[in-house]
Amino acid sequence: MSPNGTTLHASSLAMATHSPGQRQQPGVDRLSALPDELLVTILDGVDTRSALATTVLAKRWKRLPRLLSALEFRVTDMFPPPSYQQSLAFLEQYAPAVMSRYNDAIDRFMKAAYGDGSYIPQSGRTLRLEFFDPDEPASVDRLIGTAVRSWGVEDVEVIVKPVAHHIAYFFPQHYLDDESAQFIRSLTLGGCSLLPPLHKYGQLTALVLQDISPSVPVAAYAGVFSRCPGLRSVHLRRCHAETDNNVPSVLEVDAPASGIIELVVYLCSFQAIRLLALPALERLECSGSPVSLAFGNVPRLAQVILSLGFFILEGDPWDDRYDYTLDELLVAVTPAAVTATDLVIRFTGTYRWVEPWLDGLTPFPVLRRLLVADVPSNWDVSWPYLLLEAAPSLEVLHVSVAPSAEDTPRDVDIMWRPSRFRHRHLKELVVVGFELTPTQACLVRLVMKACQALGYVVLMKSGRIEDRGLGGGWEVVAPPESGWSHDEKVAAEKAIKKARYFKLYGHLIFA
Repeated sequence: MSPNGTTLHASSLAMATHSPGQRQQPGVDRLSALPDELLVTILDGVDTRSALATTVLAKRWKRLPRLLSALEFRVTDMFPPPSYQQSLAFLEQYAPAVMSRYNDAIDRFMKAAYGDGSYIPQSGRTLRLEFFDPDEPASVDRLIGTAVRSWGVEDVEVIVKPVAHHIAYFFPQHYLDDESAQFIRSLTLGGCSLLPPLHKYGQLTALVLQDISPSVPVAAYAGVFSRCPGLRSVHLRRCHAETDNNVPSVLEVDAPASGIIELVVYLCSFQAIRLLALPALERLECSGSPVSLAFGNVPRLAQVILSLGFFILEGDPWDDRYDYTLDELLVAVTPAAVTATDLVIRFTGTYRWVEPWLDGLTPFPVLRRLLVADVPSNWDVSWPYLLLEAAPSLEVLHVSVAPSAEDTPRDVDIMWRPSRFRHRHLKELVVVGFELTPTQACLVRLVMKACQALGYVVLMKSGRIEDRGLGGGWEVVAPPESGWSHDEKVAAEKAIKKARYFKLYGHLIFA
C-alpha cells in the first residue's frame, strides 16, 4: 500500500517512469532503469511483504529490501480487510494458523534478504512488528535481536494484538547484550506482560508503553523515570495496574536526575499522579477519567493538557458522590508549584461534575494562556469564570463549546454571588461555538464586568482549535465567514449588556 492507501504494482510503477503521451516499447524495462535510491523510495511506500515480493523480478531487486528505512510486519495484513473485524472467537480459532504463516514470512525474509551475510548495517532504521501472542516466539525474537545487533535498527515497535484475555509475551532481552541494547533510541511496547530491564537502554530517548498487562505493578512504571537517564519523552497508554485491597493506584514520580521533557498519560487506571520531581518536564498531557494531579519540583513545566471525562451509565442516578472540585484534581505539593504558562482543560461528561468552588483551589500564579476545550453545551458554560481567580496573571482565555445530543439533560445553572473581584491582566476572550444561550451570555458578561484590561471579546458561531504540539500551544482558526446576521448581533449585545448599572470592559467582535 502506498502512503495514500492505494496499492502499488510493478506495472503501475513502470507506467510512472514515462510521460502519459509516451508509449512504452515492448521489452523495455524502464522500472529497472531507475537508480537504487529511487527504487528504495518507492519500496518504502509499500509494506515489507510486498517489498520482499519484488525480489523475484530480477537479481538486482534481491538486494533492495536491505536498503529499506523501515521493516514492518503486521499480522492483520494477512487477513482480508473484513476478516479482522470478526468476533474474538473467530480470531482465537484462526490466530495459531495465521501466526504460523507470520513466523514463516519472517524466516523467509531473514533468509532471502540477509542470508548471504553481505548486508551492511545502516543507522536510523525502524522495525515495526504487530502480531498475536505466539506460542513459539522464536522467529519474532530472532528478528528483533538480529535487527538491533546487526542491522542498525534504532527505533523498535512491538505490538502484541489481544486475542485471548491472557497475554504472556516478553520482550526478548536475552537476544540483546548490554552493548547492543545501547543502540535503541526509541522503543514502543504494546501488550507485553513484563517491562524489560530499561536501565540497560542507556541511549533510549523515547518510550511508549501501551496495553501492558495489569499484573505489572505501579512501581514498575514509576521506575521508568529514573532508570533511563537519556529519556526525553514517555507515553503511557491504556496501562492498568492492579492493586491489592482496593488501594488507589497512585503513580508517584520522584526522579530529580531525569531529563524527561514530555509526559503523556492516556486512559490509564492511575487515580492519582504525583510529580514530586521531574525538573526538566515541559509538557504534561493527561487524558481519561478524573485523576488527581499533584505538582512538586517541576520548575520548567510550561504546558499542561488535562482532558478528563466522567460519564454516568443510563439508569444510574446522579448524586454528590460524582462531584469534584478543582482543588481535588490539581494539587500543589509545594507552594507555587504549578508553573505552567499554558493550560488546556477539557472536562466532558453527561453532567457537569466540576463544582464551582474556590475554597482551597491551587492557584496558577504564572499562567498566561488558558483553553477550556469542548465544554458540553448542556452544561452551565459560565463555569470557566471561576478559573480567573485561580490565575491572576492570565492574559488569554479561549473557550470552545461542543454541541450536546438533543436528548442530553440540561445542567443546573450556577448561582453566581455578587462579587467585587477584578482581574487586571486578561486581554482577550474568545468563545468558539457561541450560541445565544443564557449561560453563554452570562460567561461573557461576567468576564467583561471583572477584567479591567480586556481589549476585545471574539464570539464565533463556528471555528476550530488546532493543537500545535510540544511547545506550540494551540491556535484558534476562525471560519471563512462569520455567519452572524445583523439581527443576531443586536440580540447578542442586548443579552450580554442587559444590566447597565455596572461597567463592561472590552469590545465585542462577531467572527
